[in-house]
Amino acid sequence: PVDLLKSLQSMFLRGIKAPEELEVDKYIPQKISYSVQDKSRQILNRLGSGRLGLRVLYAQCRTPSELVATFISVLELCSMGSINVRRLDDDYELEFVGGDVEEIVEKIVE
Repeated sequence: PVDLLKSLQSMFLRGIKAPEELEVDKYIPQKISYSVQDKSRQILNRLGSGRLGLRVLYAQCRTPSELVATFISVLELCSMGSINVRRLDDDYELEFVGGDVEEIVEKIVE
């Protein structure tokens, strides 16, 4: 990927700098990954203090990978019966059913 990016930059920046002199690494996005177990733990802890809207949960995600981990976590927790999802007018509301958070999270396979 770095060589391809250098070639592309050299096409756009003809005569400005040699590709070797460009700071290519700053243009390559860093991989950000979120553990589904960690995200599930975070969701369950948040739900321990009350119900939470799904839109609010998604709106608090800062990166696409965090959004994906949140989505998978909600699906996983629903399939395990650890959270209930209830449809509201224009949103869905999540509610923690109960149980030990750490035991629930341990059952999630990455």
